[in-house]
Amino acid sequence: MNDILIILRSLINDLDGVTYSDEVLLRLACVAAIIVTKEIYFDITYSINLSTSVITPDPDQNIGLFISYKAAILLLQNEIKTYGYTNVKIVDGPSTVDMGNISKTLIENVNLLLNQYDKLKQEYMLHGSLGFAIITPTTVEYISTNNFN
Repeated sequence: MNDILIILRSLINDLDGVTYSDEVLLRLACVAAIIVTKEIYFDITYSINLSTSVITPDPDQNIGLFISYKAAILLLQNEIKTYGYTNVKIVDGPSTVDMGNISKTLIENVNLLLNQYDKLKQEYMLHGSLGFAIITPTTVEYISTNNFN
């Protein structure tokens, strides 16, 4: 779980741990783990306890990366909702305070994380399976008896 916290803090730009406590992020990681285990099949069955914020067995790097990304996406989506309520622009003479750019930046970050998550998920799910054979073009050299006259 320590690796998940480090990756998650990197994704949400909270490496110093000032904004979010470990307890909050661990609880969020457990929620994300439940979602990830429903979306993606893993060879290992994980038991997730929300009340104690524990995942057993300890997540490996594969599921840990997915959990970190999903938790970051959930957190930033919540931040967008929070900042959406404070989307205010104040103009007082030459001074301007515009809080709208915060929401736009967060939306861009969430979209980037969603794209990266989807790409990771696709690569993981297709790795070593027949999915690559289906989407990979076949050449004539591959066919041993070449009778296409």
